[in-house]
Amino acid sequence: MTRRVSPSSSKSCSTIPNSSGSCCPLRKTSNVWGSRRGNEQRDFWGSQAADEQGSRNLLGIKSKVTDELIEELVRAPDRASLVAHTHALDRVLQYGYYLIPHYHIAAFRVAHWDKFRRPAVSPKYAVGLETWWIDPTAEQSVEAKKGEVTKQ
Repeated sequence: MTRRVSPSSSKSCSTIPNSSGSCCPLRKTSNVWGSRRGNEQRDFWGSQAADEQGSRNLLGIKSKVTDELIEELVRAPDRASLVAHTHALDRVLQYGYYLIPHYHIAAFRVAHWDKFRRPAVSPKYAVGLETWWIDPTAEQSVEAKKGEVTKQ
């Protein structure tokens, strides 16, 4: 943050330079940080949100400690308190070792040279690389073709 003098007046104001190099005045919207920061944490990690369909608490976290930290974060009277409570919430969430499921496909996508052979039956829940072997004939063919450029 810099202090600049507005060209239209001789008064200085607190400003943040934007991408064009000009400044946008800072406006303090509240005397309490919590009245506008941290509310979204309830929807991400709060116990009440765990039971609400469509909430962002996809993990279903229900923890009194987490709920208390979120409320302290929301009510933080200043930035230092906000940062301290945010760090504490982060530590508690990391301690939980949560996993967010992303998606699932029924196949493994693996790129490999065409010199490997696999057993007829693959492991159900793994690629099974430790069961693959190198076919010596296929390996010679691959090695012979390395560096070739195919014209189309």
